[in-house]
Amino acid sequence: MRKHAVRILDTFAKSCVKIFSILPTDLFRRPYQYSKLKSDQFIILNVQDQSYTGYLEHLELDHLASMNKLLVARALLEEVINGRVDMNASVTIDNVNNHIWDRAGSNIGSNLELMLRHSSNTATNVLIEHLGGVDNVTYILKSIGYTSSAINCYTEPSSYVPSPALYKNQSTPYELARCMLEILQYQDYRFINPLKDTIYQFTHTNRVCNKVGINSTVIANVAVIEVKNVQYVVVCFYKLSRFKIKVYTILSELLALQKSPNLLLKWDPVSYFTQQVVKYLEG
Repeated sequence: MRKHAVRILDTFAKSCVKIFSILPTDLFRRPYQYSKLKSDQFIILNVQDQSYTGYLEHLELDHLASMNKLLVARALLEEVINGRVDMNASVTIDNVNNHIWDRAGSNIGSNLELMLRHSSNTATNVLIEHLGGVDNVTYILKSIGYTSSAINCYTEPSSYVPSPALYKNQSTPYELARCMLEILQYQDYRFINPLKDTIYQFTHTNRVCNKVGINSTVIANVAVIEVKNVQYVVVCFYKLSRFKIKVYTILSELLALQKSPNLLLKWDPVSYFTQQVVKYLEG
């Protein structure tokens, strides 16, 4: 039954790919990076010597999907290091959305895990509020050198007043890569463990840990991969049509349950990009 379901999904995906391949590429994309490694924006950062290569790696993004959660984690880590925040401190919040994928925890540590592992928007907002609100999170990031990053609004859905569309969280691929690198360098496993790649371990090669972001128009990922005993932080952003992202999300969930690598790598540009980076680094 499972094999039959996967075959049906595989046929459906191939049909969609054929349809999209005959449509004008600029219908769904901004100017595309025509190179061996293709992404709307990306960076590959060597963890050992911090050298890097990329495409538009310093260009600011104002549509981060869930990548803003990595920046919130970095600001939280800074406060923990300086003794201003206790990971065991209790938090309370009224009218929390208790949906299984968007719930809040009882203390700072549990909200951090929910934010990074389950991408809970509500847990993210609880942490932002505990850190003094969006302005103070941005202040913390600026104080440690994140000159192009800002948390300008809470993440919906939440118990807070929705932020106007005018305000968007922002960063660059380079600063997001640096963010992941600094979390790794501090070796604080309360921050590293929630980032370990467990959900999609069957569909990515050489991944150590990651944070995925998906919204209505963007698929993004920050990952650590290891090639030839060297670790790299890889950040990539793809701008896609709303329809393609919806189909991708459905297929991702189904195939994660099936534990099948066969279809998702054909469909998911982030997975495919990870594979290509591994090959690129292997020479």
